Amino acid sequence: MKATVEELKKNQVLLKVEVPIDNVKASIGKAYRRISEKINIQGFRRGKIPPRIIDAHIGKGPVLQEALQEMLPHYYVEAIKTTGVKPIAKPEIEVVQIKEDEPLLFNAKVEVKPKVELGDYEKIEVKKKTVNVSKEDVDQQLESLQNRFARLEAVKGRSIKKGDFVLINYEGKVGGKVYDGGSVQDYFLEVGSNIFPPEFEEKLVGARTGEILDIVVDVPKLYYQTEIAGNRVNYKVLVKEIKRKVLPELNDKFAKETSEFESLKDLRADLKKNIRKLKEKEAEAQVKIDILDQLANISKVEVPEVMVEERVTEKIEDLKERLKIAGLNWEDYLEQAKTAEEDLKKSLREDAEKNTKKRLALEALAEKEGLEVSPEELDNEIRITAQREGKSFGELKKDAEDKGYLDAFKEDILAKKALDLLPEKAKIVKDIDKDKVKKEEKTKEKEAKKSAK
Repeated sequence: MKATVEELKKNQVLLKVEVPIDNVKASIGKAYRRISEKINIQGFRRGKIPPRIIDAHIGKGPVLQEALQEMLPHYYVEAIKTTGVKPIAKPEIEVVQIKEDEPLLFNAKVEVKPKVELGDYEKIEVKKKTVNVSKEDVDQQLESLQNRFARLEAVKGRSIKKGDFVLINYEGKVGGKVYDGGSVQDYFLEVGSNIFPPEFEEKLVGARTGEILDIVVDVPKLYYQTEIAGNRVNYKVLVKEIKRKVLPELNDKFAKETSEFESLKDLRADLKKNIRKLKEKEAEAQVKIDILDQLANISKVEVPEVMVEERVTEKIEDLKERLKIAGLNWEDYLEQAKTAEEDLKKSLREDAEKNTKKRLALEALAEKEGLEVSPEELDNEIRITAQREGKSFGELKKDAEDKGYLDAFKEDILAKKALDLLPEKAKIVKDIDKDKVKKEEKTKEKEAKKSAK
C-alpha cells in the first residue's frame, strides 16, 4: 500500500492512498463469498454460487461496494499509521478508482491537530501554598474517628431529635396505592441523613416511641427513587424505637482501641502527619494546574471547532450517564435546571475550549521535550482502561490497533508525563501565609510587652 500526504489548508490534509491489485482481488473474492451466502439463486446452494452467476444476477457494482466496505476502513487506518497523520474528526473519503484488475485509489480529506506555538514555559512563575495543619484539622479527623466507633443507646422519656437513629415501619402511597417498595418493616434511619426527602425526616422530629404519623411529601422530579419522583406521597409511619449516638471519650484508651498507638498524643501526631501529606499533595497538584493555566495563556494555537464540539458532547453524555445511574430523567433535569440542551452546551463551550487548548499545549510540550511512551506503559494504560470498561486487555488492545486509536492511549500517557514535568521547568516560589505571619507578629508584640514590664 502507498500513501502520501498533501497539505490543503490550515489543519487539513489530503491522504492519497493506493492499494495493490492483489489486495483488491483478495477483497473482491471475499465480497463474492459473503454475497453468495446472502442471496438466493435458483439451482445454486447458498455459499456455492459462482462469481459469474452473481455478476449476471445482481451486477458487478454491488460486489465492488461490498469489497469497499471492508477495504476503505482498513486501508485508511493503515494510511494513518504509515504517514503519521493524527485525525481529529471523521475523514471525507472519495473513491477515485475501484476495478477488479486495477489498484484501488482513494483520497481522504482529514482534519488534523493544529500546530502549537509554545510560550517560554521556563519563565513561568507560580506560588506554592504553604502547608499548615491546624488543631482544628486534627480535631476534625478525630471526630470522624469517634463517629466510626460510636455506639447507639436507647432513648427513653424524650422525642426524636435530629441526629437520632429511629426504627420505623412505614407505608407510602401514590394516588391511593402503595408504590413498589413503599411498604417496609423495621427500617433503621438516621434522622437528617436525607435518605428520604427532607420533609419526611423533618416531620419525624418531635415524635415519640409508639406514635403513628401521617406525613405528606411532594417529591422532587429529580429524585433517585423513580417510583415516587415528581409525585405526592402519603406516608403512614410507626415509630418503634429511638436511639442516640454516644461517642467514645477521647483518651489513651480510645487511641489503643482504634489505632496502633498507645496514647492519644501519638495518635494526634500521626493524624497531623497524614493530613500534612494530603495537603502537600493537594498543593503540588494545584501548582501543576496553575502552571498549565499559564502555559495555555502564553501559547498560541487556534483550537479547532470540531475538538471543542467533541469535548462538549463528552460532557453532556457523561452527565446523562450519571443521571441515568442515579435513576433520573434527562428531560426532568433540564426542566429543573430551567435550561434547554442547546443552552447547556453553550454554557460548556468556554471551559471546553480552554481545556482543549491546555491539552494541545501539553501534547506540544511532550513533543518538544522528547517524552516517549514505553511498550510497558502503553500496555498498563490499556489494561487500566480495559478493567474500567469491563473488557479483556487483549480484546481492547486488538480493537485499538484495528480501528487506529492506539495513539489515543499514547497521547494520554504523554499528556500526564508533560503535566508531571511542568514543576521541573517553571519557577516555584513559596506563598506567604498571611494569617500565620499576623499570628507570629501578635505573639512577638505580646512577648515584647511582657519584657517591657
